[in-house]
Amino acid sequence: AKAVRAAETAPNTISFNICKDVEMRPSDLAGAESRVGNWNNIKDLQKGTSVTLGKVLDKSGAVVPGMKVAMKGGNGARSFDGWGEINDEMMFRGLYDQFDGEPTTIEITGVPYAKYDVYFYRGDDGEQRAGKFKIGDVERVIKGGRGNPCADGTEYAEGFNFTKFENITGAVLKASFTATFAGDKAQRNKVVGFQIVERK
Repeated sequence: AKAVRAAETAPNTISFNICKDVEMRPSDLAGAESRVGNWNNIKDLQKGTSVTLGKVLDKSGAVVPGMKVAMKGGNGARSFDGWGEINDEMMFRGLYDQFDGEPTTIEITGVPYAKYDVYFYRGDDGEQRAGKFKIGDVERVIKGGRGNPCADGTEYAEGFNFTKFENITGAVLKASFTATFAGDKAQRNKVVGFQIVERK
């Protein structure tokens, strides 16, 4: 009950989960700082193909008018589902296995917030594998080694299983991610989801 109340008082948020077949349920709560439900599921992303969403929900389950999402798979293996039963574990269950090279791209139109933060989440794959995320001219590199969050919302670690871009403006959001070298010759960035969180 306390977690549900916290979700209700969280900032306005639009959340996206990457999976193959196993979708997050509307009641599953996840997120590092805006832990909410009603995640939008981006299913079966594959290298060189696009997945589009023409109907996007916000944290309350309401449709965001005019918002559209297009995500194109970069160099990597198609999305797949791992283990997880509820909440944050469900968000980290499905992922897109991004390799180095051609990045996965995301283009969103109709962002309804004047100013917002963008959170990217990646599954832990050891400290010798890292992911590079980019919005505009800003890049963030985060690596593993701290594990994944638990189903009760604990164990989020900025710079490890999530990164944040702050004070983004504009109704059109373009972002990308790829893998980068952190010690392991097999470069992998296992991206599980992202959020757009309104700033007041």
